[in-house]
Parts: sequence; C-alpha cells; structure tokens
Amino acid sequence: MKHAKRIAAGVLSTVMVVTALTGCGQEPAAAPETGAETAEDTQTSTVETTAGEETASGETEGSGEVPAWEAEMDWEKIGWQPDPEGLEWREDTSPVTLDYYANFSWFSLDWTDSTAKRVTEKTGVDLNFTKPVVDDGQKLNMMIAGDQLPDIMTVDRNDAALQTMIDAGMLWSFEDLIDQYAPKMREILPKEILSNYQAEDGKTYQFTTWVQGEAWQKAAREYNQIIGTNQSTISVRKDYYDEIGRPEIKNMDDFIEALSQMKANHPDKMGFYPADNSMAASTFASSANLSHYGRYAGLGSDYSVEGDTASWVVREDTFKKPMEYLNQMYLQDLLTKDPFIDTKDVAKAKIEQGDVISYAWTISDGTKVPGDNLDTQYEILPPFDNYVDRRL
Repeated sequence: MKHAKRIAAGVLSTVMVVTALTGCGQEPAAAPETGAETAEDTQTSTVETTAGEETASGETEGSGEVPAWEAEMDWEKIGWQPDPEGLEWREDTSPVTLDYYANFSWFSLDWTDSTAKRVTEKTGVDLNFTKPVVDDGQKLNMMIAGDQLPDIMTVDRNDAALQTMIDAGMLWSFEDLIDQYAPKMREILPKEILSNYQAEDGKTYQFTTWVQGEAWQKAAREYNQIIGTNQSTISVRKDYYDEIGRPEIKNMDDFIEALSQMKANHPDKMGFYPADNSMAASTFASSANLSHYGRYAGLGSDYSVEGDTASWVVREDTFKKPMEYLNQMYLQDLLTKDPFIDTKDVAKAKIEQGDVISYAWTISDGTKVPGDNLDTQYEILPPFDNYVDRRL
C-alpha cells in the first residue's frame, strides 16, 4: 500500500499547521479528514476545512528539548494530549512527498514557510500543493471522475463532492486508518473527534483539530474566548489613517467621518468594502445579520425574541440604522457595488492590492498591502460602542 503509514504522519502534519489551511471566514472550525482510493496500491487521505484554530510543531529538532510554549500548554483544557513517545509515525521519518489538493482558488500556502520546514524536519513529510484556478468545482469533479485523488485533500464540509466520494468508497475512514497504522493516535485525540462527524455508516471521514467538545467549551468560557480567531473586525489602511491624524473612532458616525476624510485624500480607492460576501443578494436572502459589518453597527442575530414571539430582525428598528449607514456611505461614494457582486477571491485580491481604504472581515484574515513598509498595513479598529459580540 503506497505511503500508507506516511499518510498518517502527513495528516498529523496538517494538524500541526492547520492555521495555514484556514481563512474561509465562515464557521470557526477546521476539519482534516482521511480516505483512500479504491486502487490496490494507492492510499488517499483527504482533509476538509471550514476555518480554524492555531497549532504548531513539536519539540526543537536536534536538541530533544521541549519548547516553552509546549511545556506551558494546558493540554487538558484544549482536549489534546502532548506528543507522547512511541507514536507510530516516529518509526519512519525518512523523506516522503505527499500530494495535497486544496479545493479553494484563494489558497496560498506553498509549504515553504518556517512552520512547514519544522514539520518536514520532524516528520520527514513534504507536501506538494495544488489548487483550482476558479471555485467552480470542475477540477475536483474531474479528479473524482478519473479516480485520480491526491494523497490529502482540503474541501468545504458542505461540498456535495465529499458525499460523492464517500458513497463511491473513495475515502478511507479515519477509524480504519488509525486502527491499521497508528492506533496510539487515539491516545492524543479529543474524544469528540471520532464521534461528532460520523457519516451514515458510523465511520468518520473528516478529521478536525477544532471541535466544540467538553474541553473546548470549558476553556472558551474560562478564558472568555468563544469567538476566537473568527471575531469580526473593521480594518483601515494605517497610512491613510495616520494622514488624517488618527481621530478616535467609537461609533459608526465617527467611522464614516474618518472614512470620508481618507477618501478625499485618495479618491481612486474604494472606501468601505465588506469582504465576506455578507451583503451579496444570495447571502442576504438567507441571513439578515449583515455579518461582520453588522456587529460593528450594533446588529445581533437574524431574529429578535420577546416573550414567546420571535421576529425577523428586518422588522426591527435595530436593523434600520445599519441600513441607513450603508445608504449614507453609498451616497457619499464610500460604498460601491463591488462587494455585492465580487467573488471571494476577487475581494481578497482587491484588499491585498491596497485598492480599498477599509474593509470588514475576521481577525484571522488581516492582511497588508504590497511592499515591506509596515505603515502600509491594514489596522484593526477597536469594537465600536455598540459592537455586538455574538457568542455561542
């Protein structure tokens, strides 16, 4: 069986660097999964992701010393166990390259950063990344039709192709992979990982490093970090903000005033850009909380509850004010049609090119414009006075 035990190590490698696999800006979860092609000599592991939490590689190579962050980590609180001696992947750390396909055109990891280097040095696993040109699903469907799956894949958990692969027997259940090649891995997994995502056949085809299990819930409440890296933000270009004297921005009125000044200095730039498609027609039809912008504008969930009555938020006064602010920005040429029609990869490109003055997204998706000058990076604004923290 080709690469069988090394695939287990490869999946472990993705666990170590799962932060690099995120940025979807959707739900706060990251889910690798594992599977197999039906060909006799080829084993395939797939990885599914929905956004995620940060992990890192283990001990310092060559010294045998445990890094300070690992020594101080309260593993019980996060539901994981430290890397014990004797795990099966340690038996073979010779070099091997696994093909890794990420089904997202915006995916930019190329396995050349310092974290990737440490993972390869520790496990021997190198990853060869590929991705589609556009997010239309054609590339993945062609791989499925041709029975040409890579060793590991990252797909959205709601992608219909996932169930297609499961039904076709193309994926290897994580239970079978662990039991055959890495039984000791069960010792370091939160108990919910092999129970919360089971398919109809009772097996798990998605492996997640972030799960809302007992340990996570306990730690989230203790440290007041339920939202974590998916906390909503509004960011502005630091250099433009500096130009207008960095006025205090405590509410949406302050924000629009500051944005108007920055726009006056840079009329060729787009003023405000909700970068998560939260106000696209297709999204707004099913959700009215206006996502990240809505939080800064004081808008909570899609519904309000009073006694035994639940009302759609669009009927409430709390919804009207955020919409008035959007209209005000439109009339002042601070808001264009672009964020309503752009795809996610186009939105990301416009931000990375510095074409927008301010944008709303998540704290984990902060970025900087091209160049090495730190003054040109985007700066996250503090939550406004009426910021709504939509906790679980």
